[in-house]
This record gives sequence, C-alpha cells and structure tokens, in this order.
Amino acid sequence: MKKLKKLAALVLAAAMVLAMGMTSFAAGTNKITIDGGTHSLKGVTFTAYRLFDATKGTDDSIGYTVTAPFKTYLANEAGASSIYDYVKTQMSAAGKAQTFLSDLKTEIDSGSTVTGEDTVKATTTVSTETTTTEISGLEPGFYVIYSNNENYSTMTVTVLDTDETVNVKVKEPGVEKEIIKDDASAVAGNDYEIGDTVKFRVTVDIPTVGDGFSNYYFKFHDTMSDGLTLNQKSFSLYIENGDSDIQLIQDTDYGAPVINPNAKEEEQDVTTVEINFVVGNQDSGWLSSKLQQYAGKQIVIEYTATINEKALHTNPETNSAKIEFTNNDGSKVEGNPDTTKIYTHEMIIQKYKDAAQTGNELAGAEFQLYKVTNNGADVSGDPIKVVQVTQGTDGAYRVAKTDEEGTATTTLKAAASPVGKITVEGLDSGWYAVVETKVPDGVNGLDAPEYIEIKGKLDANGNPDGDNYKETVTLNVINEAGSLLPETGGMGTVLFTVIGAVLIIAVGTSFVVSRKRRAER
Repeated sequence: MKKLKKLAALVLAAAMVLAMGMTSFAAGTNKITIDGGTHSLKGVTFTAYRLFDATKGTDDSIGYTVTAPFKTYLANEAGASSIYDYVKTQMSAAGKAQTFLSDLKTEIDSGSTVTGEDTVKATTTVSTETTTTEISGLEPGFYVIYSNNENYSTMTVTVLDTDETVNVKVKEPGVEKEIIKDDASAVAGNDYEIGDTVKFRVTVDIPTVGDGFSNYYFKFHDTMSDGLTLNQKSFSLYIENGDSDIQLIQDTDYGAPVINPNAKEEEQDVTTVEINFVVGNQDSGWLSSKLQQYAGKQIVIEYTATINEKALHTNPETNSAKIEFTNNDGSKVEGNPDTTKIYTHEMIIQKYKDAAQTGNELAGAEFQLYKVTNNGADVSGDPIKVVQVTQGTDGAYRVAKTDEEGTATTTLKAAASPVGKITVEGLDSGWYAVVETKVPDGVNGLDAPEYIEIKGKLDANGNPDGDNYKETVTLNVINEAGSLLPETGGMGTVLFTVIGAVLIIAVGTSFVVSRKRRAER
C-alpha cells in the first residue's frame, strides 16, 4: 500500500514537472499551421495569443468577446468606442495594423496592463529543418501570432470550427518620406512658390535576405505629380551609421535610377523613378556586400524637384515613395506608400472706387507685389516676378520660373474684364505687401502699401488646418474719388480785388465830397 502511494506521488510529481514546461493554455481541438513558403523555420519560436474568444452563429455570423488578460489595455485604447470596433479599425489597413500589433506586443512584454496572458497563450519552437510548423490544442478565437524573427510580420487569424493555415510574411521594409527645409526661417508647413526647389528625403529599411529565394526584388519606386519637375542629377544615397554616413555607389550598391518624366498614373501625368537595389544573384545574396553588412539599418535617398507652372492652388502636388520586395513565397509585394504634399496659394486683388461693392469695380490700376516679414513691415528688395497666364492678357498671372526672365514682369495690371481683378497663382504662405504703381484716372492714390497674409498651417497628417490655412486670399483695394480743393489765384481772387478797389474809390470820393460841402458852408 505504501509503495502504491509512493508511486502515485511520483506520477503526480512528474505530471507537475511536465506541466511546468507547458503553458497554462486551455486545451482545445483546433490547430493553426504556419507555412514558411520556401524558407526553413528552424530556430524560430511562434507565440499565439487569443485576443478574442469567438463563436459562430447559425447564420455564419461571428461573435467576438475580448479575453480577460487584454480587456483593460484595449478598453483604455478604445476610449469611447467599443473594443471590437477599435480593433477592427486598427486592423483595416496594413500599416496601421502592424503598428497596433507592435504596440500590443510592447504592452504584453511590459506587463503593466496585460496580465495573465499565459492563460490565452500557446507557443511552439521549430527545432528541425522544415518549412511548416503547427500550434495545436486551440480554443475558438481571434489569434495574434508573433515570432522571434524580426524579419517576419506579425500574423492574425480567426479559428472557429476548422483548422487554419497562415503564411509567414517577410516584414515590410519601412519607408518614410519627408520634405527638408534647409532654411531655418522658412514658413512652417510644406508651402512653396513656383520656381522654388523642394528637397525630399526618403528612408528605407535594409532587409535581411536569407536563403531560399530563387529570385529576389528590392526596388524603390517614386511618383511625382506634374507640378513637380525632378532634378535628375540630384540623387544622393547613403546608409545612416551614427556620425559617419556610408555612401552608396551606383552600379555597385544599386542600379542607375530609371526615370520616366512622361508616365501616366490614374490618367494623370506623372514622373516615375525606380531604383533597383538587387545587384547580385542567389549565390552572392542578391544585395551588395555593403547592404548585407548593414542589414537592419536605413538607406537614405535624397533628391530635389522644382515647382513648375502646373502647380495650382486647387490641388496639392504629391510625391509618393514605396518599396517593392519579395515575400517568403517568392511573390512580389508592393509596400504601403508614404506621400508628401506640397501646396501653393492664390491671391486675388480687386480694385474698387469708394467702396468694395458691386458696380464700383475700377479698371486701370497697376501694382507690384512684395514678400515681407510681417504686417506693416518696410517694403524692400525686389518685387515678385510674374508672367501672364495667357500671353497678352492682363489680370491673370502666376509666379515666374527662373528660366522665364525674357517674359517675366513685376507689374500686375488690373483686368478690363472682370473689371479691376488681378489673380496671382503659385505663391508661398506668409505676409505680402501690395504697392500701387499706377492710379486710375479720377481717383486718389494709396498713401501706403496694403498688406495681406496667406496662412499655410497644416495638421499632423499634412492636410490644411482649418482656418489656419487659406487656399485663396482676397485683398480689396479701394481708391476714393477726388473732389476740387479750395484754390488761390483764380477768378475768385481777381473779383475780390476789383470789388475792393471800387470800395476804396467810393470811400475816397465820399470823403472828398464831404470836405468840399463843409468848406462851402
């Protein structure tokens, strides 16, 4: 009997030891197969967390209930929204989903609001040369699957009443595009003037390329709208490496940029650029030895474009960058683009007589336009050069490009139709002074410049920020009609002189006659 009790105790102890080596995941009947495509998964650990419990209705509808370990964290993130709606929104776009899942993993690791996750976790580590692995014993639910390989994207899948398969995907090389304003005094936001040069900076993550690819793609794609003219010899490529950047060499680390200035995209005229970073083959690892050495760091691509005459205030000019890369199954994938927007503005100057109202429009005025630092600032420097939108037609202008000296002017002439109107396209944001250089007949000229501000503030997403952004601004310039000033030296003076002389003679005659009468008496 004692031996039987000892044997039972040993069995119980062994069971406890085995239990300590396993997660406390509730056993279910389903499994997830993880498929690595052509790549071996040896050495990779996959961890699946059941974020939601899931049930299936008779009409194939699915009900989700957040599991206890994640409820507090997701409720805090969701705010006024339901947890389900919040997670659905986060998972609706690839870029947003990966950010959400990365933040979730950070929260799991910190343990601050996610606790007890072992109750909804299952883990497997691949120990053999194989391209597939399984996680079994799963309850129905929505699973998030992380791996310890930083080159793999996080996977998600809903498990109901059947087994599921997920494909391991190469993590998308991150792409970030921005506009660099070297001038510290430049107005905040992406506002420019026609003729200005815009400097772009794109950062691209360098991937780790393992074995198993019979072909490989790693290409940079850029698309510019037709209001931007690419400066084709402006490209500079290097790897950020602390204080000592590492220059990349054309034809050694990347192929020469392939530029098409006459491309079309969605029926719009665009300029496209392609840079291929695959310079090797399967034996050499596809990428240059320099790129392989610095895998995980970032390539920086810098280049410039000039704002041309096609830039209009009605639509921002766009410049989008994306990466085309190879997934584990050998298929080409186009990553999510990152887009910058470049804005210009329009100014309307309307001339009136006496008051800004219909019927008082006034033709014949001419102006010059100056960029100034603030309202009421002294006007100095050269006026802005413009060209007529339609040659020979007054009233409609745009800012001149640097190569238009022969046709450029600094004079803005008010139109005869619509009467007294001037439009100027392609302006930057900031303060402007309008100086009247020719006054219409019959009205008084301005004593000082008129000032107007173009607001160009953008929000965090690069879009116009409400009342802090003005696509078009209008300045009403009013000249008052003159009236005759009082005169000296005219007929009125002569008349007063004649009358005065007559009065003096009359008084003198009266005085003489009066003395004569007294003498006679």
